[in-house]
Parts: sequence; C-alpha cells; structure tokens
Amino acid sequence: INKVPRSRLQAVRNEISAQLAGIKILGILPEDRALLTLTVSELAERIHGEILQGAGKAAELVENIMLGAMYVGSGLDYFGRQANKAVVLRSDRPDMQLAALETSTRCLVLAGKTAPMSAVLHRAEEQNIPVITVKDDVATVVASIELALTQTRFSAEKLPRLAETIGRHFDLPSVYQGLGLAN
Repeated sequence: INKVPRSRLQAVRNEISAQLAGIKILGILPEDRALLTLTVSELAERIHGEILQGAGKAAELVENIMLGAMYVGSGLDYFGRQANKAVVLRSDRPDMQLAALETSTRCLVLAGKTAPMSAVLHRAEEQNIPVITVKDDVATVVASIELALTQTRFSAEKLPRLAETIGRHFDLPSVYQGLGLAN
C-alpha cells in the first residue's frame, strides 16, 4: 500500500491488519512529496526559464511550490509555512523575493519582463539559492509547473530517498523468502 499520508500510517496499519487478517502485508509506504517532484534544473527546463545563478544547486529536489504573497507584512510568515520550495513571484516584487530568500527556499522563479534587482541577486548568492527567470507571466508559469508535475520522472537524485523509505517501511525479508532468495 503506498502514498499513505504520514499522519495516517498507524491508523492504516491498524485498519489493514483488522480487515485483512491472515494476509501478509509487505509494506505500507508513506507519501513522500520528494519522490513526486522535480529538481531545480528540471523545473527551469519545463518552464523554459534560465538559471541566472546557483546552478550548483540545480540537482536539489523541489518539494513544494508557493506563489508570492500580496503584501510584504505576510512575506516571512507566509513563505515560512513550507520548506524546500520553489517560490514563483512576479519579477517586479523584490520585497517578496527578499522575504522568500529568508526561508527554506530551493529556488526563486521570477516571472515577467523586469530584470531582477541586484540586491535580490546578491542575497540569493549569499544564501546559495538559484534564481530562475522566465519571461512569461505568473499564471503561465504556474500552468507549466502543473503540467510538469503530472509528468515527473524518477531520477538518480531520488534514489537515496526511495531506498530509505523502502528500507524503513517494506518487509524485504518476506519478499526474499517468497522469491526463494532467503539465506
């Protein structure tokens, strides 16, 4: 059984064992957004964006996508709600860009024809956060991201995460025994 919300793992274990008494369950795998997402470079490619700086972090996994907040007062609180995220912002909102850079951000995606301010680029460089620019508007970028997320591929960057999940939540000894590979 896979893609079980982490908050429901124990409840699902209890329900399954009660309902399927006598049937061996090989594993109940938690949902892991990192396995269903894109790297920074894949994101840039899919939205036809250019990575201005921070290309060394292009293999990082983007686990969440957030859109810019409407006013600066909420920036830090709003962007602090999600970790390991790509933040999609209008290119003419350096206030929100700087706020996003103060939180756990994998990359900034700046949509529009306005060039990024040097203060934003400098802060992103200090934080080692990639900045992706794209000429399209925010709505077009979001639509491209949504499409890209429906077509994610498995990549080498995801392998350690998958191996850990299987190791923790899958009954490999029973599989080996069932295949006649047990010692």
